[in-house]
Amino acid sequence: MGFQTGLVLAVSTVAAYSTHIFATGHMNSMIFPTIFVLLGIGVLYLSSMQLCTKRYTVAALHPMEKLAFIYSWDVPCYALTLIAMALASGWPLFC
Repeated sequence: MGFQTGLVLAVSTVAAYSTHIFATGHMNSMIFPTIFVLLGIGVLYLSSMQLCTKRYTVAALHPMEKLAFIYSWDVPCYALTLIAMALASGWPLFC
């Protein structure tokens, strides 16, 4: 699962940079540090989802049941954490 998380984040990073470069024709230096913030948020979110699936393995056997438990109990806390991290990192300044 860790390899899959890293692969998803790496592909997302390459896609974001290539979309920016192809759209504008040059590399904006203000966009370079934002990827580290987004990678940190992505690692936090995906690793916490991985831990949640391990926690609910005993309670639910089907993957959809696990997702139902995760989305009903754990996602509101993670969503508030991600919003707080994005706001604390200065995310509105980059928009």
